[in-house]
Amino acid sequence: MTIDFRKMTVLLVFLSSSLSASSLTFLIDTREEMPRGDMEMEQRIKVVSVETGIMDTFFDKGHIFFNIYSLRNRSTWEEADVKALKYAGDEGADFLLVLAPDDEGASWSLFRVSGFSHLGEGSVSIGETNPEMNTGERWTALGIILAEAVMSLIN
Repeated sequence: MTIDFRKMTVLLVFLSSSLSASSLTFLIDTREEMPRGDMEMEQRIKVVSVETGIMDTFFDKGHIFFNIYSLRNRSTWEEADVKALKYAGDEGADFLLVLAPDDEGASWSLFRVSGFSHLGEGSVSIGETNPEMNTGERWTALGIILAEAVMSLIN
């Protein structure tokens, strides 16, 4: 009898992923002041670094995520939240994380998609990070702090 290690590996990966009940899916909606193409390089680095910190944290905890971005001035926050929640539900997300980065840090709101329930909100200041780091590192650290605050509402 020969053992097909490739098939066994695929089976083990499938079983381990299907048995992992703790994996959650997040839609991250970053609300920006202007389109990314119109941003100065430093502003774009900040926004992308915050998202990177959040996504790295979610990934390290075994969670799935995808992201979109929208402009803040397009509609009211409530209308934007409803549209994002509907999109998140259509795409199978468990949670919607709304980010609003600015020059001082980022504010956030977390929603459970089923039932459209608001779980909490907060903000993180760039002052909570190490000022000796470069811009990208500081904003990535800010994203990690933010992600940990979000995860504390779920766990």
